Amino acid sequence: MANTSHSRLALTIYFVLQLMTVGFAHSRLPRSDRGSSPEAPSAVLYSNGPFISHPGQGFGGADASRVQNLSLGMSTFAFNASAGAYHLADQFTVPAGTSWYIKSVTVYAYQLGSPTTSPFTIGRLQIAQWSQSNDPGAVVFGNLTTNRLASTSFTNCYRDSESAPGDAQRPIMAVVMTVDHTLPAGTYFIDFSLGGTVGVAAAVPPVTTAGYTGPVPPAFGYAIGYCIGCSGGVFLQDSATAAFQDLPFLINGHDNSVPISISGRVTQAEGRGVTNALVTLTGPTGPPRSVVTGRNGAFQFSGLAAGQTVTISVNARRFQFTPRTIQIIDSVTGLDFTPVF
Repeated sequence: MANTSHSRLALTIYFVLQLMTVGFAHSRLPRSDRGSSPEAPSAVLYSNGPFISHPGQGFGGADASRVQNLSLGMSTFAFNASAGAYHLADQFTVPAGTSWYIKSVTVYAYQLGSPTTSPFTIGRLQIAQWSQSNDPGAVVFGNLTTNRLASTSFTNCYRDSESAPGDAQRPIMAVVMTVDHTLPAGTYFIDFSLGGTVGVAAAVPPVTTAGYTGPVPPAFGYAIGYCIGCSGGVFLQDSATAAFQDLPFLINGHDNSVPISISGRVTQAEGRGVTNALVTLTGPTGPPRSVVTGRNGAFQFSGLAAGQTVTISVNARRFQFTPRTIQIIDSVTGLDFTPVF
């Protein structure tokens, strides 16, 4: 989308006043595919890059996400994502030949001067298709009005700088927003805003790697910033070096090209398997599915779809078992049943 000079001027004035907080750019460049982050935990479909640049070198031995202002001449601490005023977007791709069930999206932010108890109470998120103009196109999920905050907590990392290592003013929080939606193959943008303590900006640090002014090549910064009421958005850049920036975020869920199964055992109180127990899985669609346990009490259901909430119950002579209800996000093992009496 085109940007008016008025919109750019408004952004520039705001972010100069918020020194070392936000830098916006005005040009559009191609970028290559990103690699995944080694810090990504299991059940993470995609990581847009790390924010921890100096493990164990932050305040009190915590990790640091360090602005490299002395070695690389950088100046930007973070980008403003304050709900109702600003929102930020960045890109990800669901590979060809599959679809992704997205349970949640995790982003990272701080509010200046907050304690390590997260101040965030609002997380707004929408997902849009990529468009030929390189801006978010049609929205396929969510909006920027509904609060989708699921959880938030301290990451044990502080945003600091080479000129003030160990600064404790910017504790970074993980902010998890619920999605519960399946996307087909294609390129998309997450587009989000955050809120917490009134009057304090929701600051989102960029992807940060020691020795680099932006994402590690061949990755290329493709994050976009918007202000409410402005015309279009602008690329996020470091305000001193003009290096294009990415935003760290995680897409959590399941790749539907990978089969999902649920397995476990039905046992007596002392751990001995219960043979010939009838285990039934009941989902929101289709008829119930049942299997009979073998000698060691084992059972398994295969070919399940991510995103469903199912109930598993057990019927066996001489024993009574409490049904279990779970939401399927990925394969589950060790779903064991022991009798209530």
